[in-house]
Amino acid sequence: MNGALPRFIGCSSTLSLGKGLQTRRTRSQGGFALPLVIVLSLVAGILVASMLERQTGQRMTIARQTQSYKEQHFGLGVREVFDHWIKNNAGRSIRESLGVDSKVLDMELGDGTTIATYMYDAQGTLLTNPAGLGPDDAQDLGGALESLTDAVGRGAVGSLTRRVGPPSISVLSAPIEVLTAVCRQIAGGPGADDCFRELLALRDKPTPTPKDLADIATSLNLEEAQRARLLRLCAIEPTYYKVILDARAAGASSDSRPIARYEAYLVLRTPGNPRGMDPATGLNRSSTFVAWRKVDLP
Repeated sequence: MNGALPRFIGCSSTLSLGKGLQTRRTRSQGGFALPLVIVLSLVAGILVASMLERQTGQRMTIARQTQSYKEQHFGLGVREVFDHWIKNNAGRSIRESLGVDSKVLDMELGDGTTIATYMYDAQGTLLTNPAGLGPDDAQDLGGALESLTDAVGRGAVGSLTRRVGPPSISVLSAPIEVLTAVCRQIAGGPGADDCFRELLALRDKPTPTPKDLADIATSLNLEEAQRARLLRLCAIEPTYYKVILDARAAGASSDSRPIARYEAYLVLRTPGNPRGMDPATGLNRSSTFVAWRKVDLP
């Protein structure tokens, strides 16, 4: 009995020690597994979020490309319609062909959407980009711009100038400040006031014509160089127009709020303005759109 007791106690101690080691090992494995599961969950979540973000980006890219495709072909279709309308009005004054509200025509798309189109004289401002101009035009415009800047200040010049279009200004739509600056460049000195009064009087005529400019040059007894400036810098029939297109849903009334609006600028091809190459197609046209954008509705 005395010899068996120590062996029994030793066995019990060994068993207890083994259970303690196993318990600590299990707890250690459990403590290591939990952070691992959390890390794997985070990685999986990041991968899923990345995939969803990528799919969303792809969908947005496809949507933008589709919309761009529609806008491009819509613009090309509008150009075809305008070119056809201008050709049908060949030999007539485009200015006089416009309606009272400057409306040109209505177009109906395949889905029933209607497009009301309007044209406005945009040639009343002064051209500031001399690229592609002859030396005489560039010099005259530079002198007129200097006079305009002196009169209104640099801060106000931006609203009275443009970067594209023909070098001449539209006498019938030019602001007083622009018309005054051009007259100073044409006649200079005291003659500028007489030139301004004659050009301003043209606005009161029911149907002014380009011949009226030649008559003004004669009545003012302008010198040959001044006469050439008058005919270069002034125009009665504008060839640079702002175009507004209002889109309305099928069945909507003409006075309802548009669902979309587009703004464009159009240069007409005339003997005095022969630049009729369409940059979008490379074809010679009766008109060229030099700008096109969708505008936000108020």
